[in-house]
Amino acid sequence: MIAGPLPPHPRVVLSSLIRGEQPPPVAAKPPNLSELLPSEAGSAGESVAPPSAADADVLETGLVLLEQNLGLDDDLEVDFFGHDASGAPVLVLCVDGDDEEHVPVRLLDLLRWLDRNVFLLRTCFEEAGCSGVRWALTPRFFLVTANVSARLFERLSGLSCQELEVFDVCSLLFRGQRRYFVRGIAPWTSPTRSVPLPIAPDGLEDPCLRDLLEHVLERLEGLTPDFEVFGDRFSRSVFLNGRLCLKLVARSGELFAAVSGPNPKLRIRSRRDVDSVIDRVLRGLMGMPGKQDETEARRVNGEAGRPRAEREPDPGVTRRPAGRARLGREPVDLTSRLTDDEMEAFLNK
Repeated sequence: MIAGPLPPHPRVVLSSLIRGEQPPPVAAKPPNLSELLPSEAGSAGESVAPPSAADADVLETGLVLLEQNLGLDDDLEVDFFGHDASGAPVLVLCVDGDDEEHVPVRLLDLLRWLDRNVFLLRTCFEEAGCSGVRWALTPRFFLVTANVSARLFERLSGLSCQELEVFDVCSLLFRGQRRYFVRGIAPWTSPTRSVPLPIAPDGLEDPCLRDLLEHVLERLEGLTPDFEVFGDRFSRSVFLNGRLCLKLVARSGELFAAVSGPNPKLRIRSRRDVDSVIDRVLRGLMGMPGKQDETEARRVNGEAGRPRAEREPDPGVTRRPAGRARLGREPVDLTSRLTDDEMEAFLNK
């Protein structure tokens, strides 16, 4: 009997996806750790560069991979090692049907090894100049599976390992090409990553920042119920009609918003920052320039260096006379906020 081609090992799939690529054509057999991707293996004694930290979001937002094929003991290895957005150590294991029998014992062995020897890892990575790991935090385990039986998940349910995320490699044939994806498996990881509004991600611990993030989501939900929110432990991505219009990310104890336009990364520290984020989101959806776009346009037209009194008034903006601001509130710069007509046009769009 001639055996057909086997799908790539999840180690190969994940290694390709975190580089923004699709795996190579299916191989006749899954590789061993020492046979990981010929382009990565290199010659004997040659150092292998770890995957790009920016591409590790395929598993979780903010995940940074520092090393691969890390041997902790003679028979104890992890496929990738790094840290999450909060700095907690992350160990990634990739298994298929041939490996699943030993997975529970392997996880327990890793927990026991880390309890005794985490200082060895800390010494090695600090000497190598790798920073960002908060070694005092509880280690997390990411298990990436492919073609495993339901029995494995039943056995995992009995483990006391609380910091466990489980993923599955899936694929589809699209325009003649097999494309691979990684999705979470419940109850360890949300399979769709969808979350109800306006819940903040668990990885954002600061209560003030959590309130600000929830305030952003509440403001958007108040505009239209059509916004959809997806996320993981450290992020929330907001979509409208299939279009990504905002991403909120918790990283190193801070909260950031990614929106379209110049300087797309904004730090959120106050309600005023929330106002700026909402304004940028709405302007992006309506195709309107932001405040910095208007400043650039004036510079190109030769107006940026002219005194304000000499500039041509904007007929579309009504300015409040000096000294007429309401008590207890700062004067409002109407050029950076949507007018009532603009808001009505957006909501009726």
